[in-house]
Amino acid sequence: MKNKFLFYSILFPILILLILTFIKQNIYSNGKEFELNISGYDPIDLLSGHFVTYRIDYGFNPCDKIDSIDTCICLTQTEYPASNLESCDFTKSCDAFLKGKCKNNFFEAGIEKYFIPENKAEEIDKIVQSGKSKIKIAVDKNGNAIVKDLILISE
Repeated sequence: MKNKFLFYSILFPILILLILTFIKQNIYSNGKEFELNISGYDPIDLLSGHFVTYRIDYGFNPCDKIDSIDTCICLTQTEYPASNLESCDFTKSCDAFLKGKCKNNFFEAGIEKYFIPENKAEEIDKIVQSGKSKIKIAVDKNGNAIVKDLILISE
């Protein structure tokens, strides 16, 4: 009985990690790509390593005048890629929609940080802090997103 419990207690986390990896890889490979402007505000997450943490410029505040915590943004392949959706039903003419939550009047979709190498953290942070960078994201049909790349625009 103890051997079975040990076997399942080891197998279960491995299985969950494989499923999560498959889901993220599916979004990465099959999601629609968008590039969004960002500006940095916190270079390092002390608990989880070297991440550039940033705010995404959607061209408006998605959490302005919204009562619900859960909300969605309509994404299009235009110069101003985002607009608010009244609900998360995919009814507008969007190329994709992005699910997120409003926290402290900011829209968070789980794509607000990007892991960077420790030896380049200071250099990358300076560029992101200057507002001269973008992220490339992939969004699946359910509104889930993953960051594919951090695009640094140096002068």
